[in-house]
Amino acid sequence: MLWRGQLDFLYAFQNEKKIFSAADHRFKQTVVFAAKGGNTTLFRTRLRMGVGDSPNAHEIPADILRNDHRAMEFTTDELRTISPKTLSVVELGNRRDLDIFRTIYLNSFRIGKGMDGWKIDYAQEVNMTSDSKQFPPLDKWELRDFKPDLFGRWVGPDGAIALPLYQGRVIHHFDFWAGRYLHGAGRNVRWADNPQDEKLVRPQYLMSALDFRRHVVDQSRLRVAMRDVARSTDTRTLIAAAVPAFPCNHKVPILSISDSSVQKTVCLAALLSSLLFDFVVRVRLGGTSLVWSMLAECPLPLIQLERKSEIRLVHNSTCLTLLHRHFAPEWMKLKELYPELADREWKHWWAVTEADRLRLRVEIDALSADLYGLEPDDFDWIVRDDPKDPKGFYRVDRQLPFRERLTGLAAAAFRALKDGKWSADSAANLSNDEFFEIVGIPEMTTGPDPLIKKREGCHRWKPEEFGKDDPRYGWTWDHCWQDAVALLGSEEAVRRYVEQMEEKPTEKEAPTNYDGRTDLFGQPLPPKQGKLFQ
Repeated sequence: MLWRGQLDFLYAFQNEKKIFSAADHRFKQTVVFAAKGGNTTLFRTRLRMGVGDSPNAHEIPADILRNDHRAMEFTTDELRTISPKTLSVVELGNRRDLDIFRTIYLNSFRIGKGMDGWKIDYAQEVNMTSDSKQFPPLDKWELRDFKPDLFGRWVGPDGAIALPLYQGRVIHHFDFWAGRYLHGAGRNVRWADNPQDEKLVRPQYLMSALDFRRHVVDQSRLRVAMRDVARSTDTRTLIAAAVPAFPCNHKVPILSISDSSVQKTVCLAALLSSLLFDFVVRVRLGGTSLVWSMLAECPLPLIQLERKSEIRLVHNSTCLTLLHRHFAPEWMKLKELYPELADREWKHWWAVTEADRLRLRVEIDALSADLYGLEPDDFDWIVRDDPKDPKGFYRVDRQLPFRERLTGLAAAAFRALKDGKWSADSAANLSNDEFFEIVGIPEMTTGPDPLIKKREGCHRWKPEEFGKDDPRYGWTWDHCWQDAVALLGSEEAVRRYVEQMEEKPTEKEAPTNYDGRTDLFGQPLPPKQGKLFQ
């Protein structure tokens, strides 16, 4: 239609007001005005979706015939930029969203297209139906006397290893194992939350490690897993985390970096978990499945892992997610890349307490907004507390006042970042108290009754106090090395893993003339990299 005809106006609405009584209220109705011949360079759209904006019957004629001021204009060039393969019209309800979308895409590359050093592969691994014989339920393994080890695996009497199978319930933002399996199956299955300070890897199903290695192509130790089932009207839509190389069922597809870079993997997980990326996904998602054709056209900022903000994303995502002894080899690799890690013991970097986790997530959302080229007013609009917006983020931390929510704190932090009150570089030297004071809510972590106590979770983390009989025992870098050796089989294997490097960073500042906006189709300038941990 675009190239062989003239598209004038596309009007669509959701049937919430039951204008068509025989159709479900969730169904979308579309009216298209087009003519044969010629080609389209510009067209208008008006999309009225959700409970808050769906029209009554008497409003539709006026919308179509007279309300031009409410319609948005798309050029075909913009359509190619936003949806180069599918030429999909995204469901944007107002011009403010469209302007923000344009800014985001001008500062980004497409996940499916990639850029230098950022080839991202998508895969589904284990089918829950056709492959079911390969992953018996946990109780059958336990009857064969398989028992859990300290690294999340199950080991049999003869030394055979079985690996946990990932299901959607298991992962959450910056959480590689968010749910412990209790008992049951199907609709009667029961799970429990898995606290950050006591990660117990307990799955519903296990798969032989030998079968898994024969089954999968990607053999990297770390990748990003995400929930396939998603809705644009849930609290959050895209839920993903960096996870170890355990098998994933087909409803937990994985994204992996072609060079298996630990840095890029945790950075990718941080960006996918940001409010800004979720904003894009919520607009683009048309069904309840995060299919690759849709994800491939979603934007990631132009990343080189050499600017301070990108390095801080790696830092925060690492500290938030790699909270288990299974990740000891990855921590040893990062310590080789960033020798300043030795300034603190291994588990003192783990972001386990609610104060640490909230602060680092707020930073990630603020830094991500900056990498995508937004201004504070744009970000305020995205995270606004508006229950009338069916795809809005008003559901996030809804039980709290807006200024205490992740959304409100991230908006305040982004404004403070743009005002020069903190930076990715200075954040490394700020305590939680100092950071929340800069954001404008010092009572979050200070005073006789800090607001952070409202949030469930760990509020004290002293790994040095765990005894030898505690599975969490071992908090120094020597313990980390010992765990890495136990996992990889020998000291030589650990050295080989650590030394097959991502390029080692320098400590110089990035040149001030780097500007991602003007380099969408070219090669970014190669600035030097600063410290990750200080």
